[in-house]
Amino acid sequence: MNLILTGLRGTGKSSIGRRLAIALRRPFFDTDLLIEQQIGEPIPQYVGRLGWDAFRDLEHQVICQVAHQRVAVISSGGGVLTFARNVEVLKPGSIIVLLAADPTKLAKRLERSYARPPLTDQPNLEAEMCALWTQREPLYRKVCDVVLDVDAETADEEADLQDKVSTLLTMLRPYLDDT
Repeated sequence: MNLILTGLRGTGKSSIGRRLAIALRRPFFDTDLLIEQQIGEPIPQYVGRLGWDAFRDLEHQVICQVAHQRVAVISSGGGVLTFARNVEVLKPGSIIVLLAADPTKLAKRLERSYARPPLTDQPNLEAEMCALWTQREPLYRKVCDVVLDVDAETADEEADLQDKVSTLLTMLRPYLDDT
């Protein structure tokens, strides 16, 4: 079964996903990275030129490509599983993991390195993250099999990351024993 990581921006889908894939000896795919490789430019530039609708169509094409994997770890963009067409492609044969975090904390985390186009018309990043969580949380929870709270942070980023991966591996054990 594929392991699909979802959640808002800044929850660690890519960094946790990479380490999870290494621990499980599975290939790792980051849908945002695959999209950027395909278009030859950063996603914000692409969205700026062609808009979110064009991006979401391209994203769906990439989702269809990675869904054919059978034992991979896949980091999906934060909006992927808010679209039924993507859920229909990814859900069968997958375990979906929601990386959940307080949107206010995520906004503070993202302010350090935020370089993505806005997803809403909210006046600031914190308001945007809160609005997105309100909109997306029910959709995420409807499709996910496992929820990992990723709020905890210390000054030791490396230890935090390893701790989250270890916790997730423990949570996934019942699912992985069946595969």
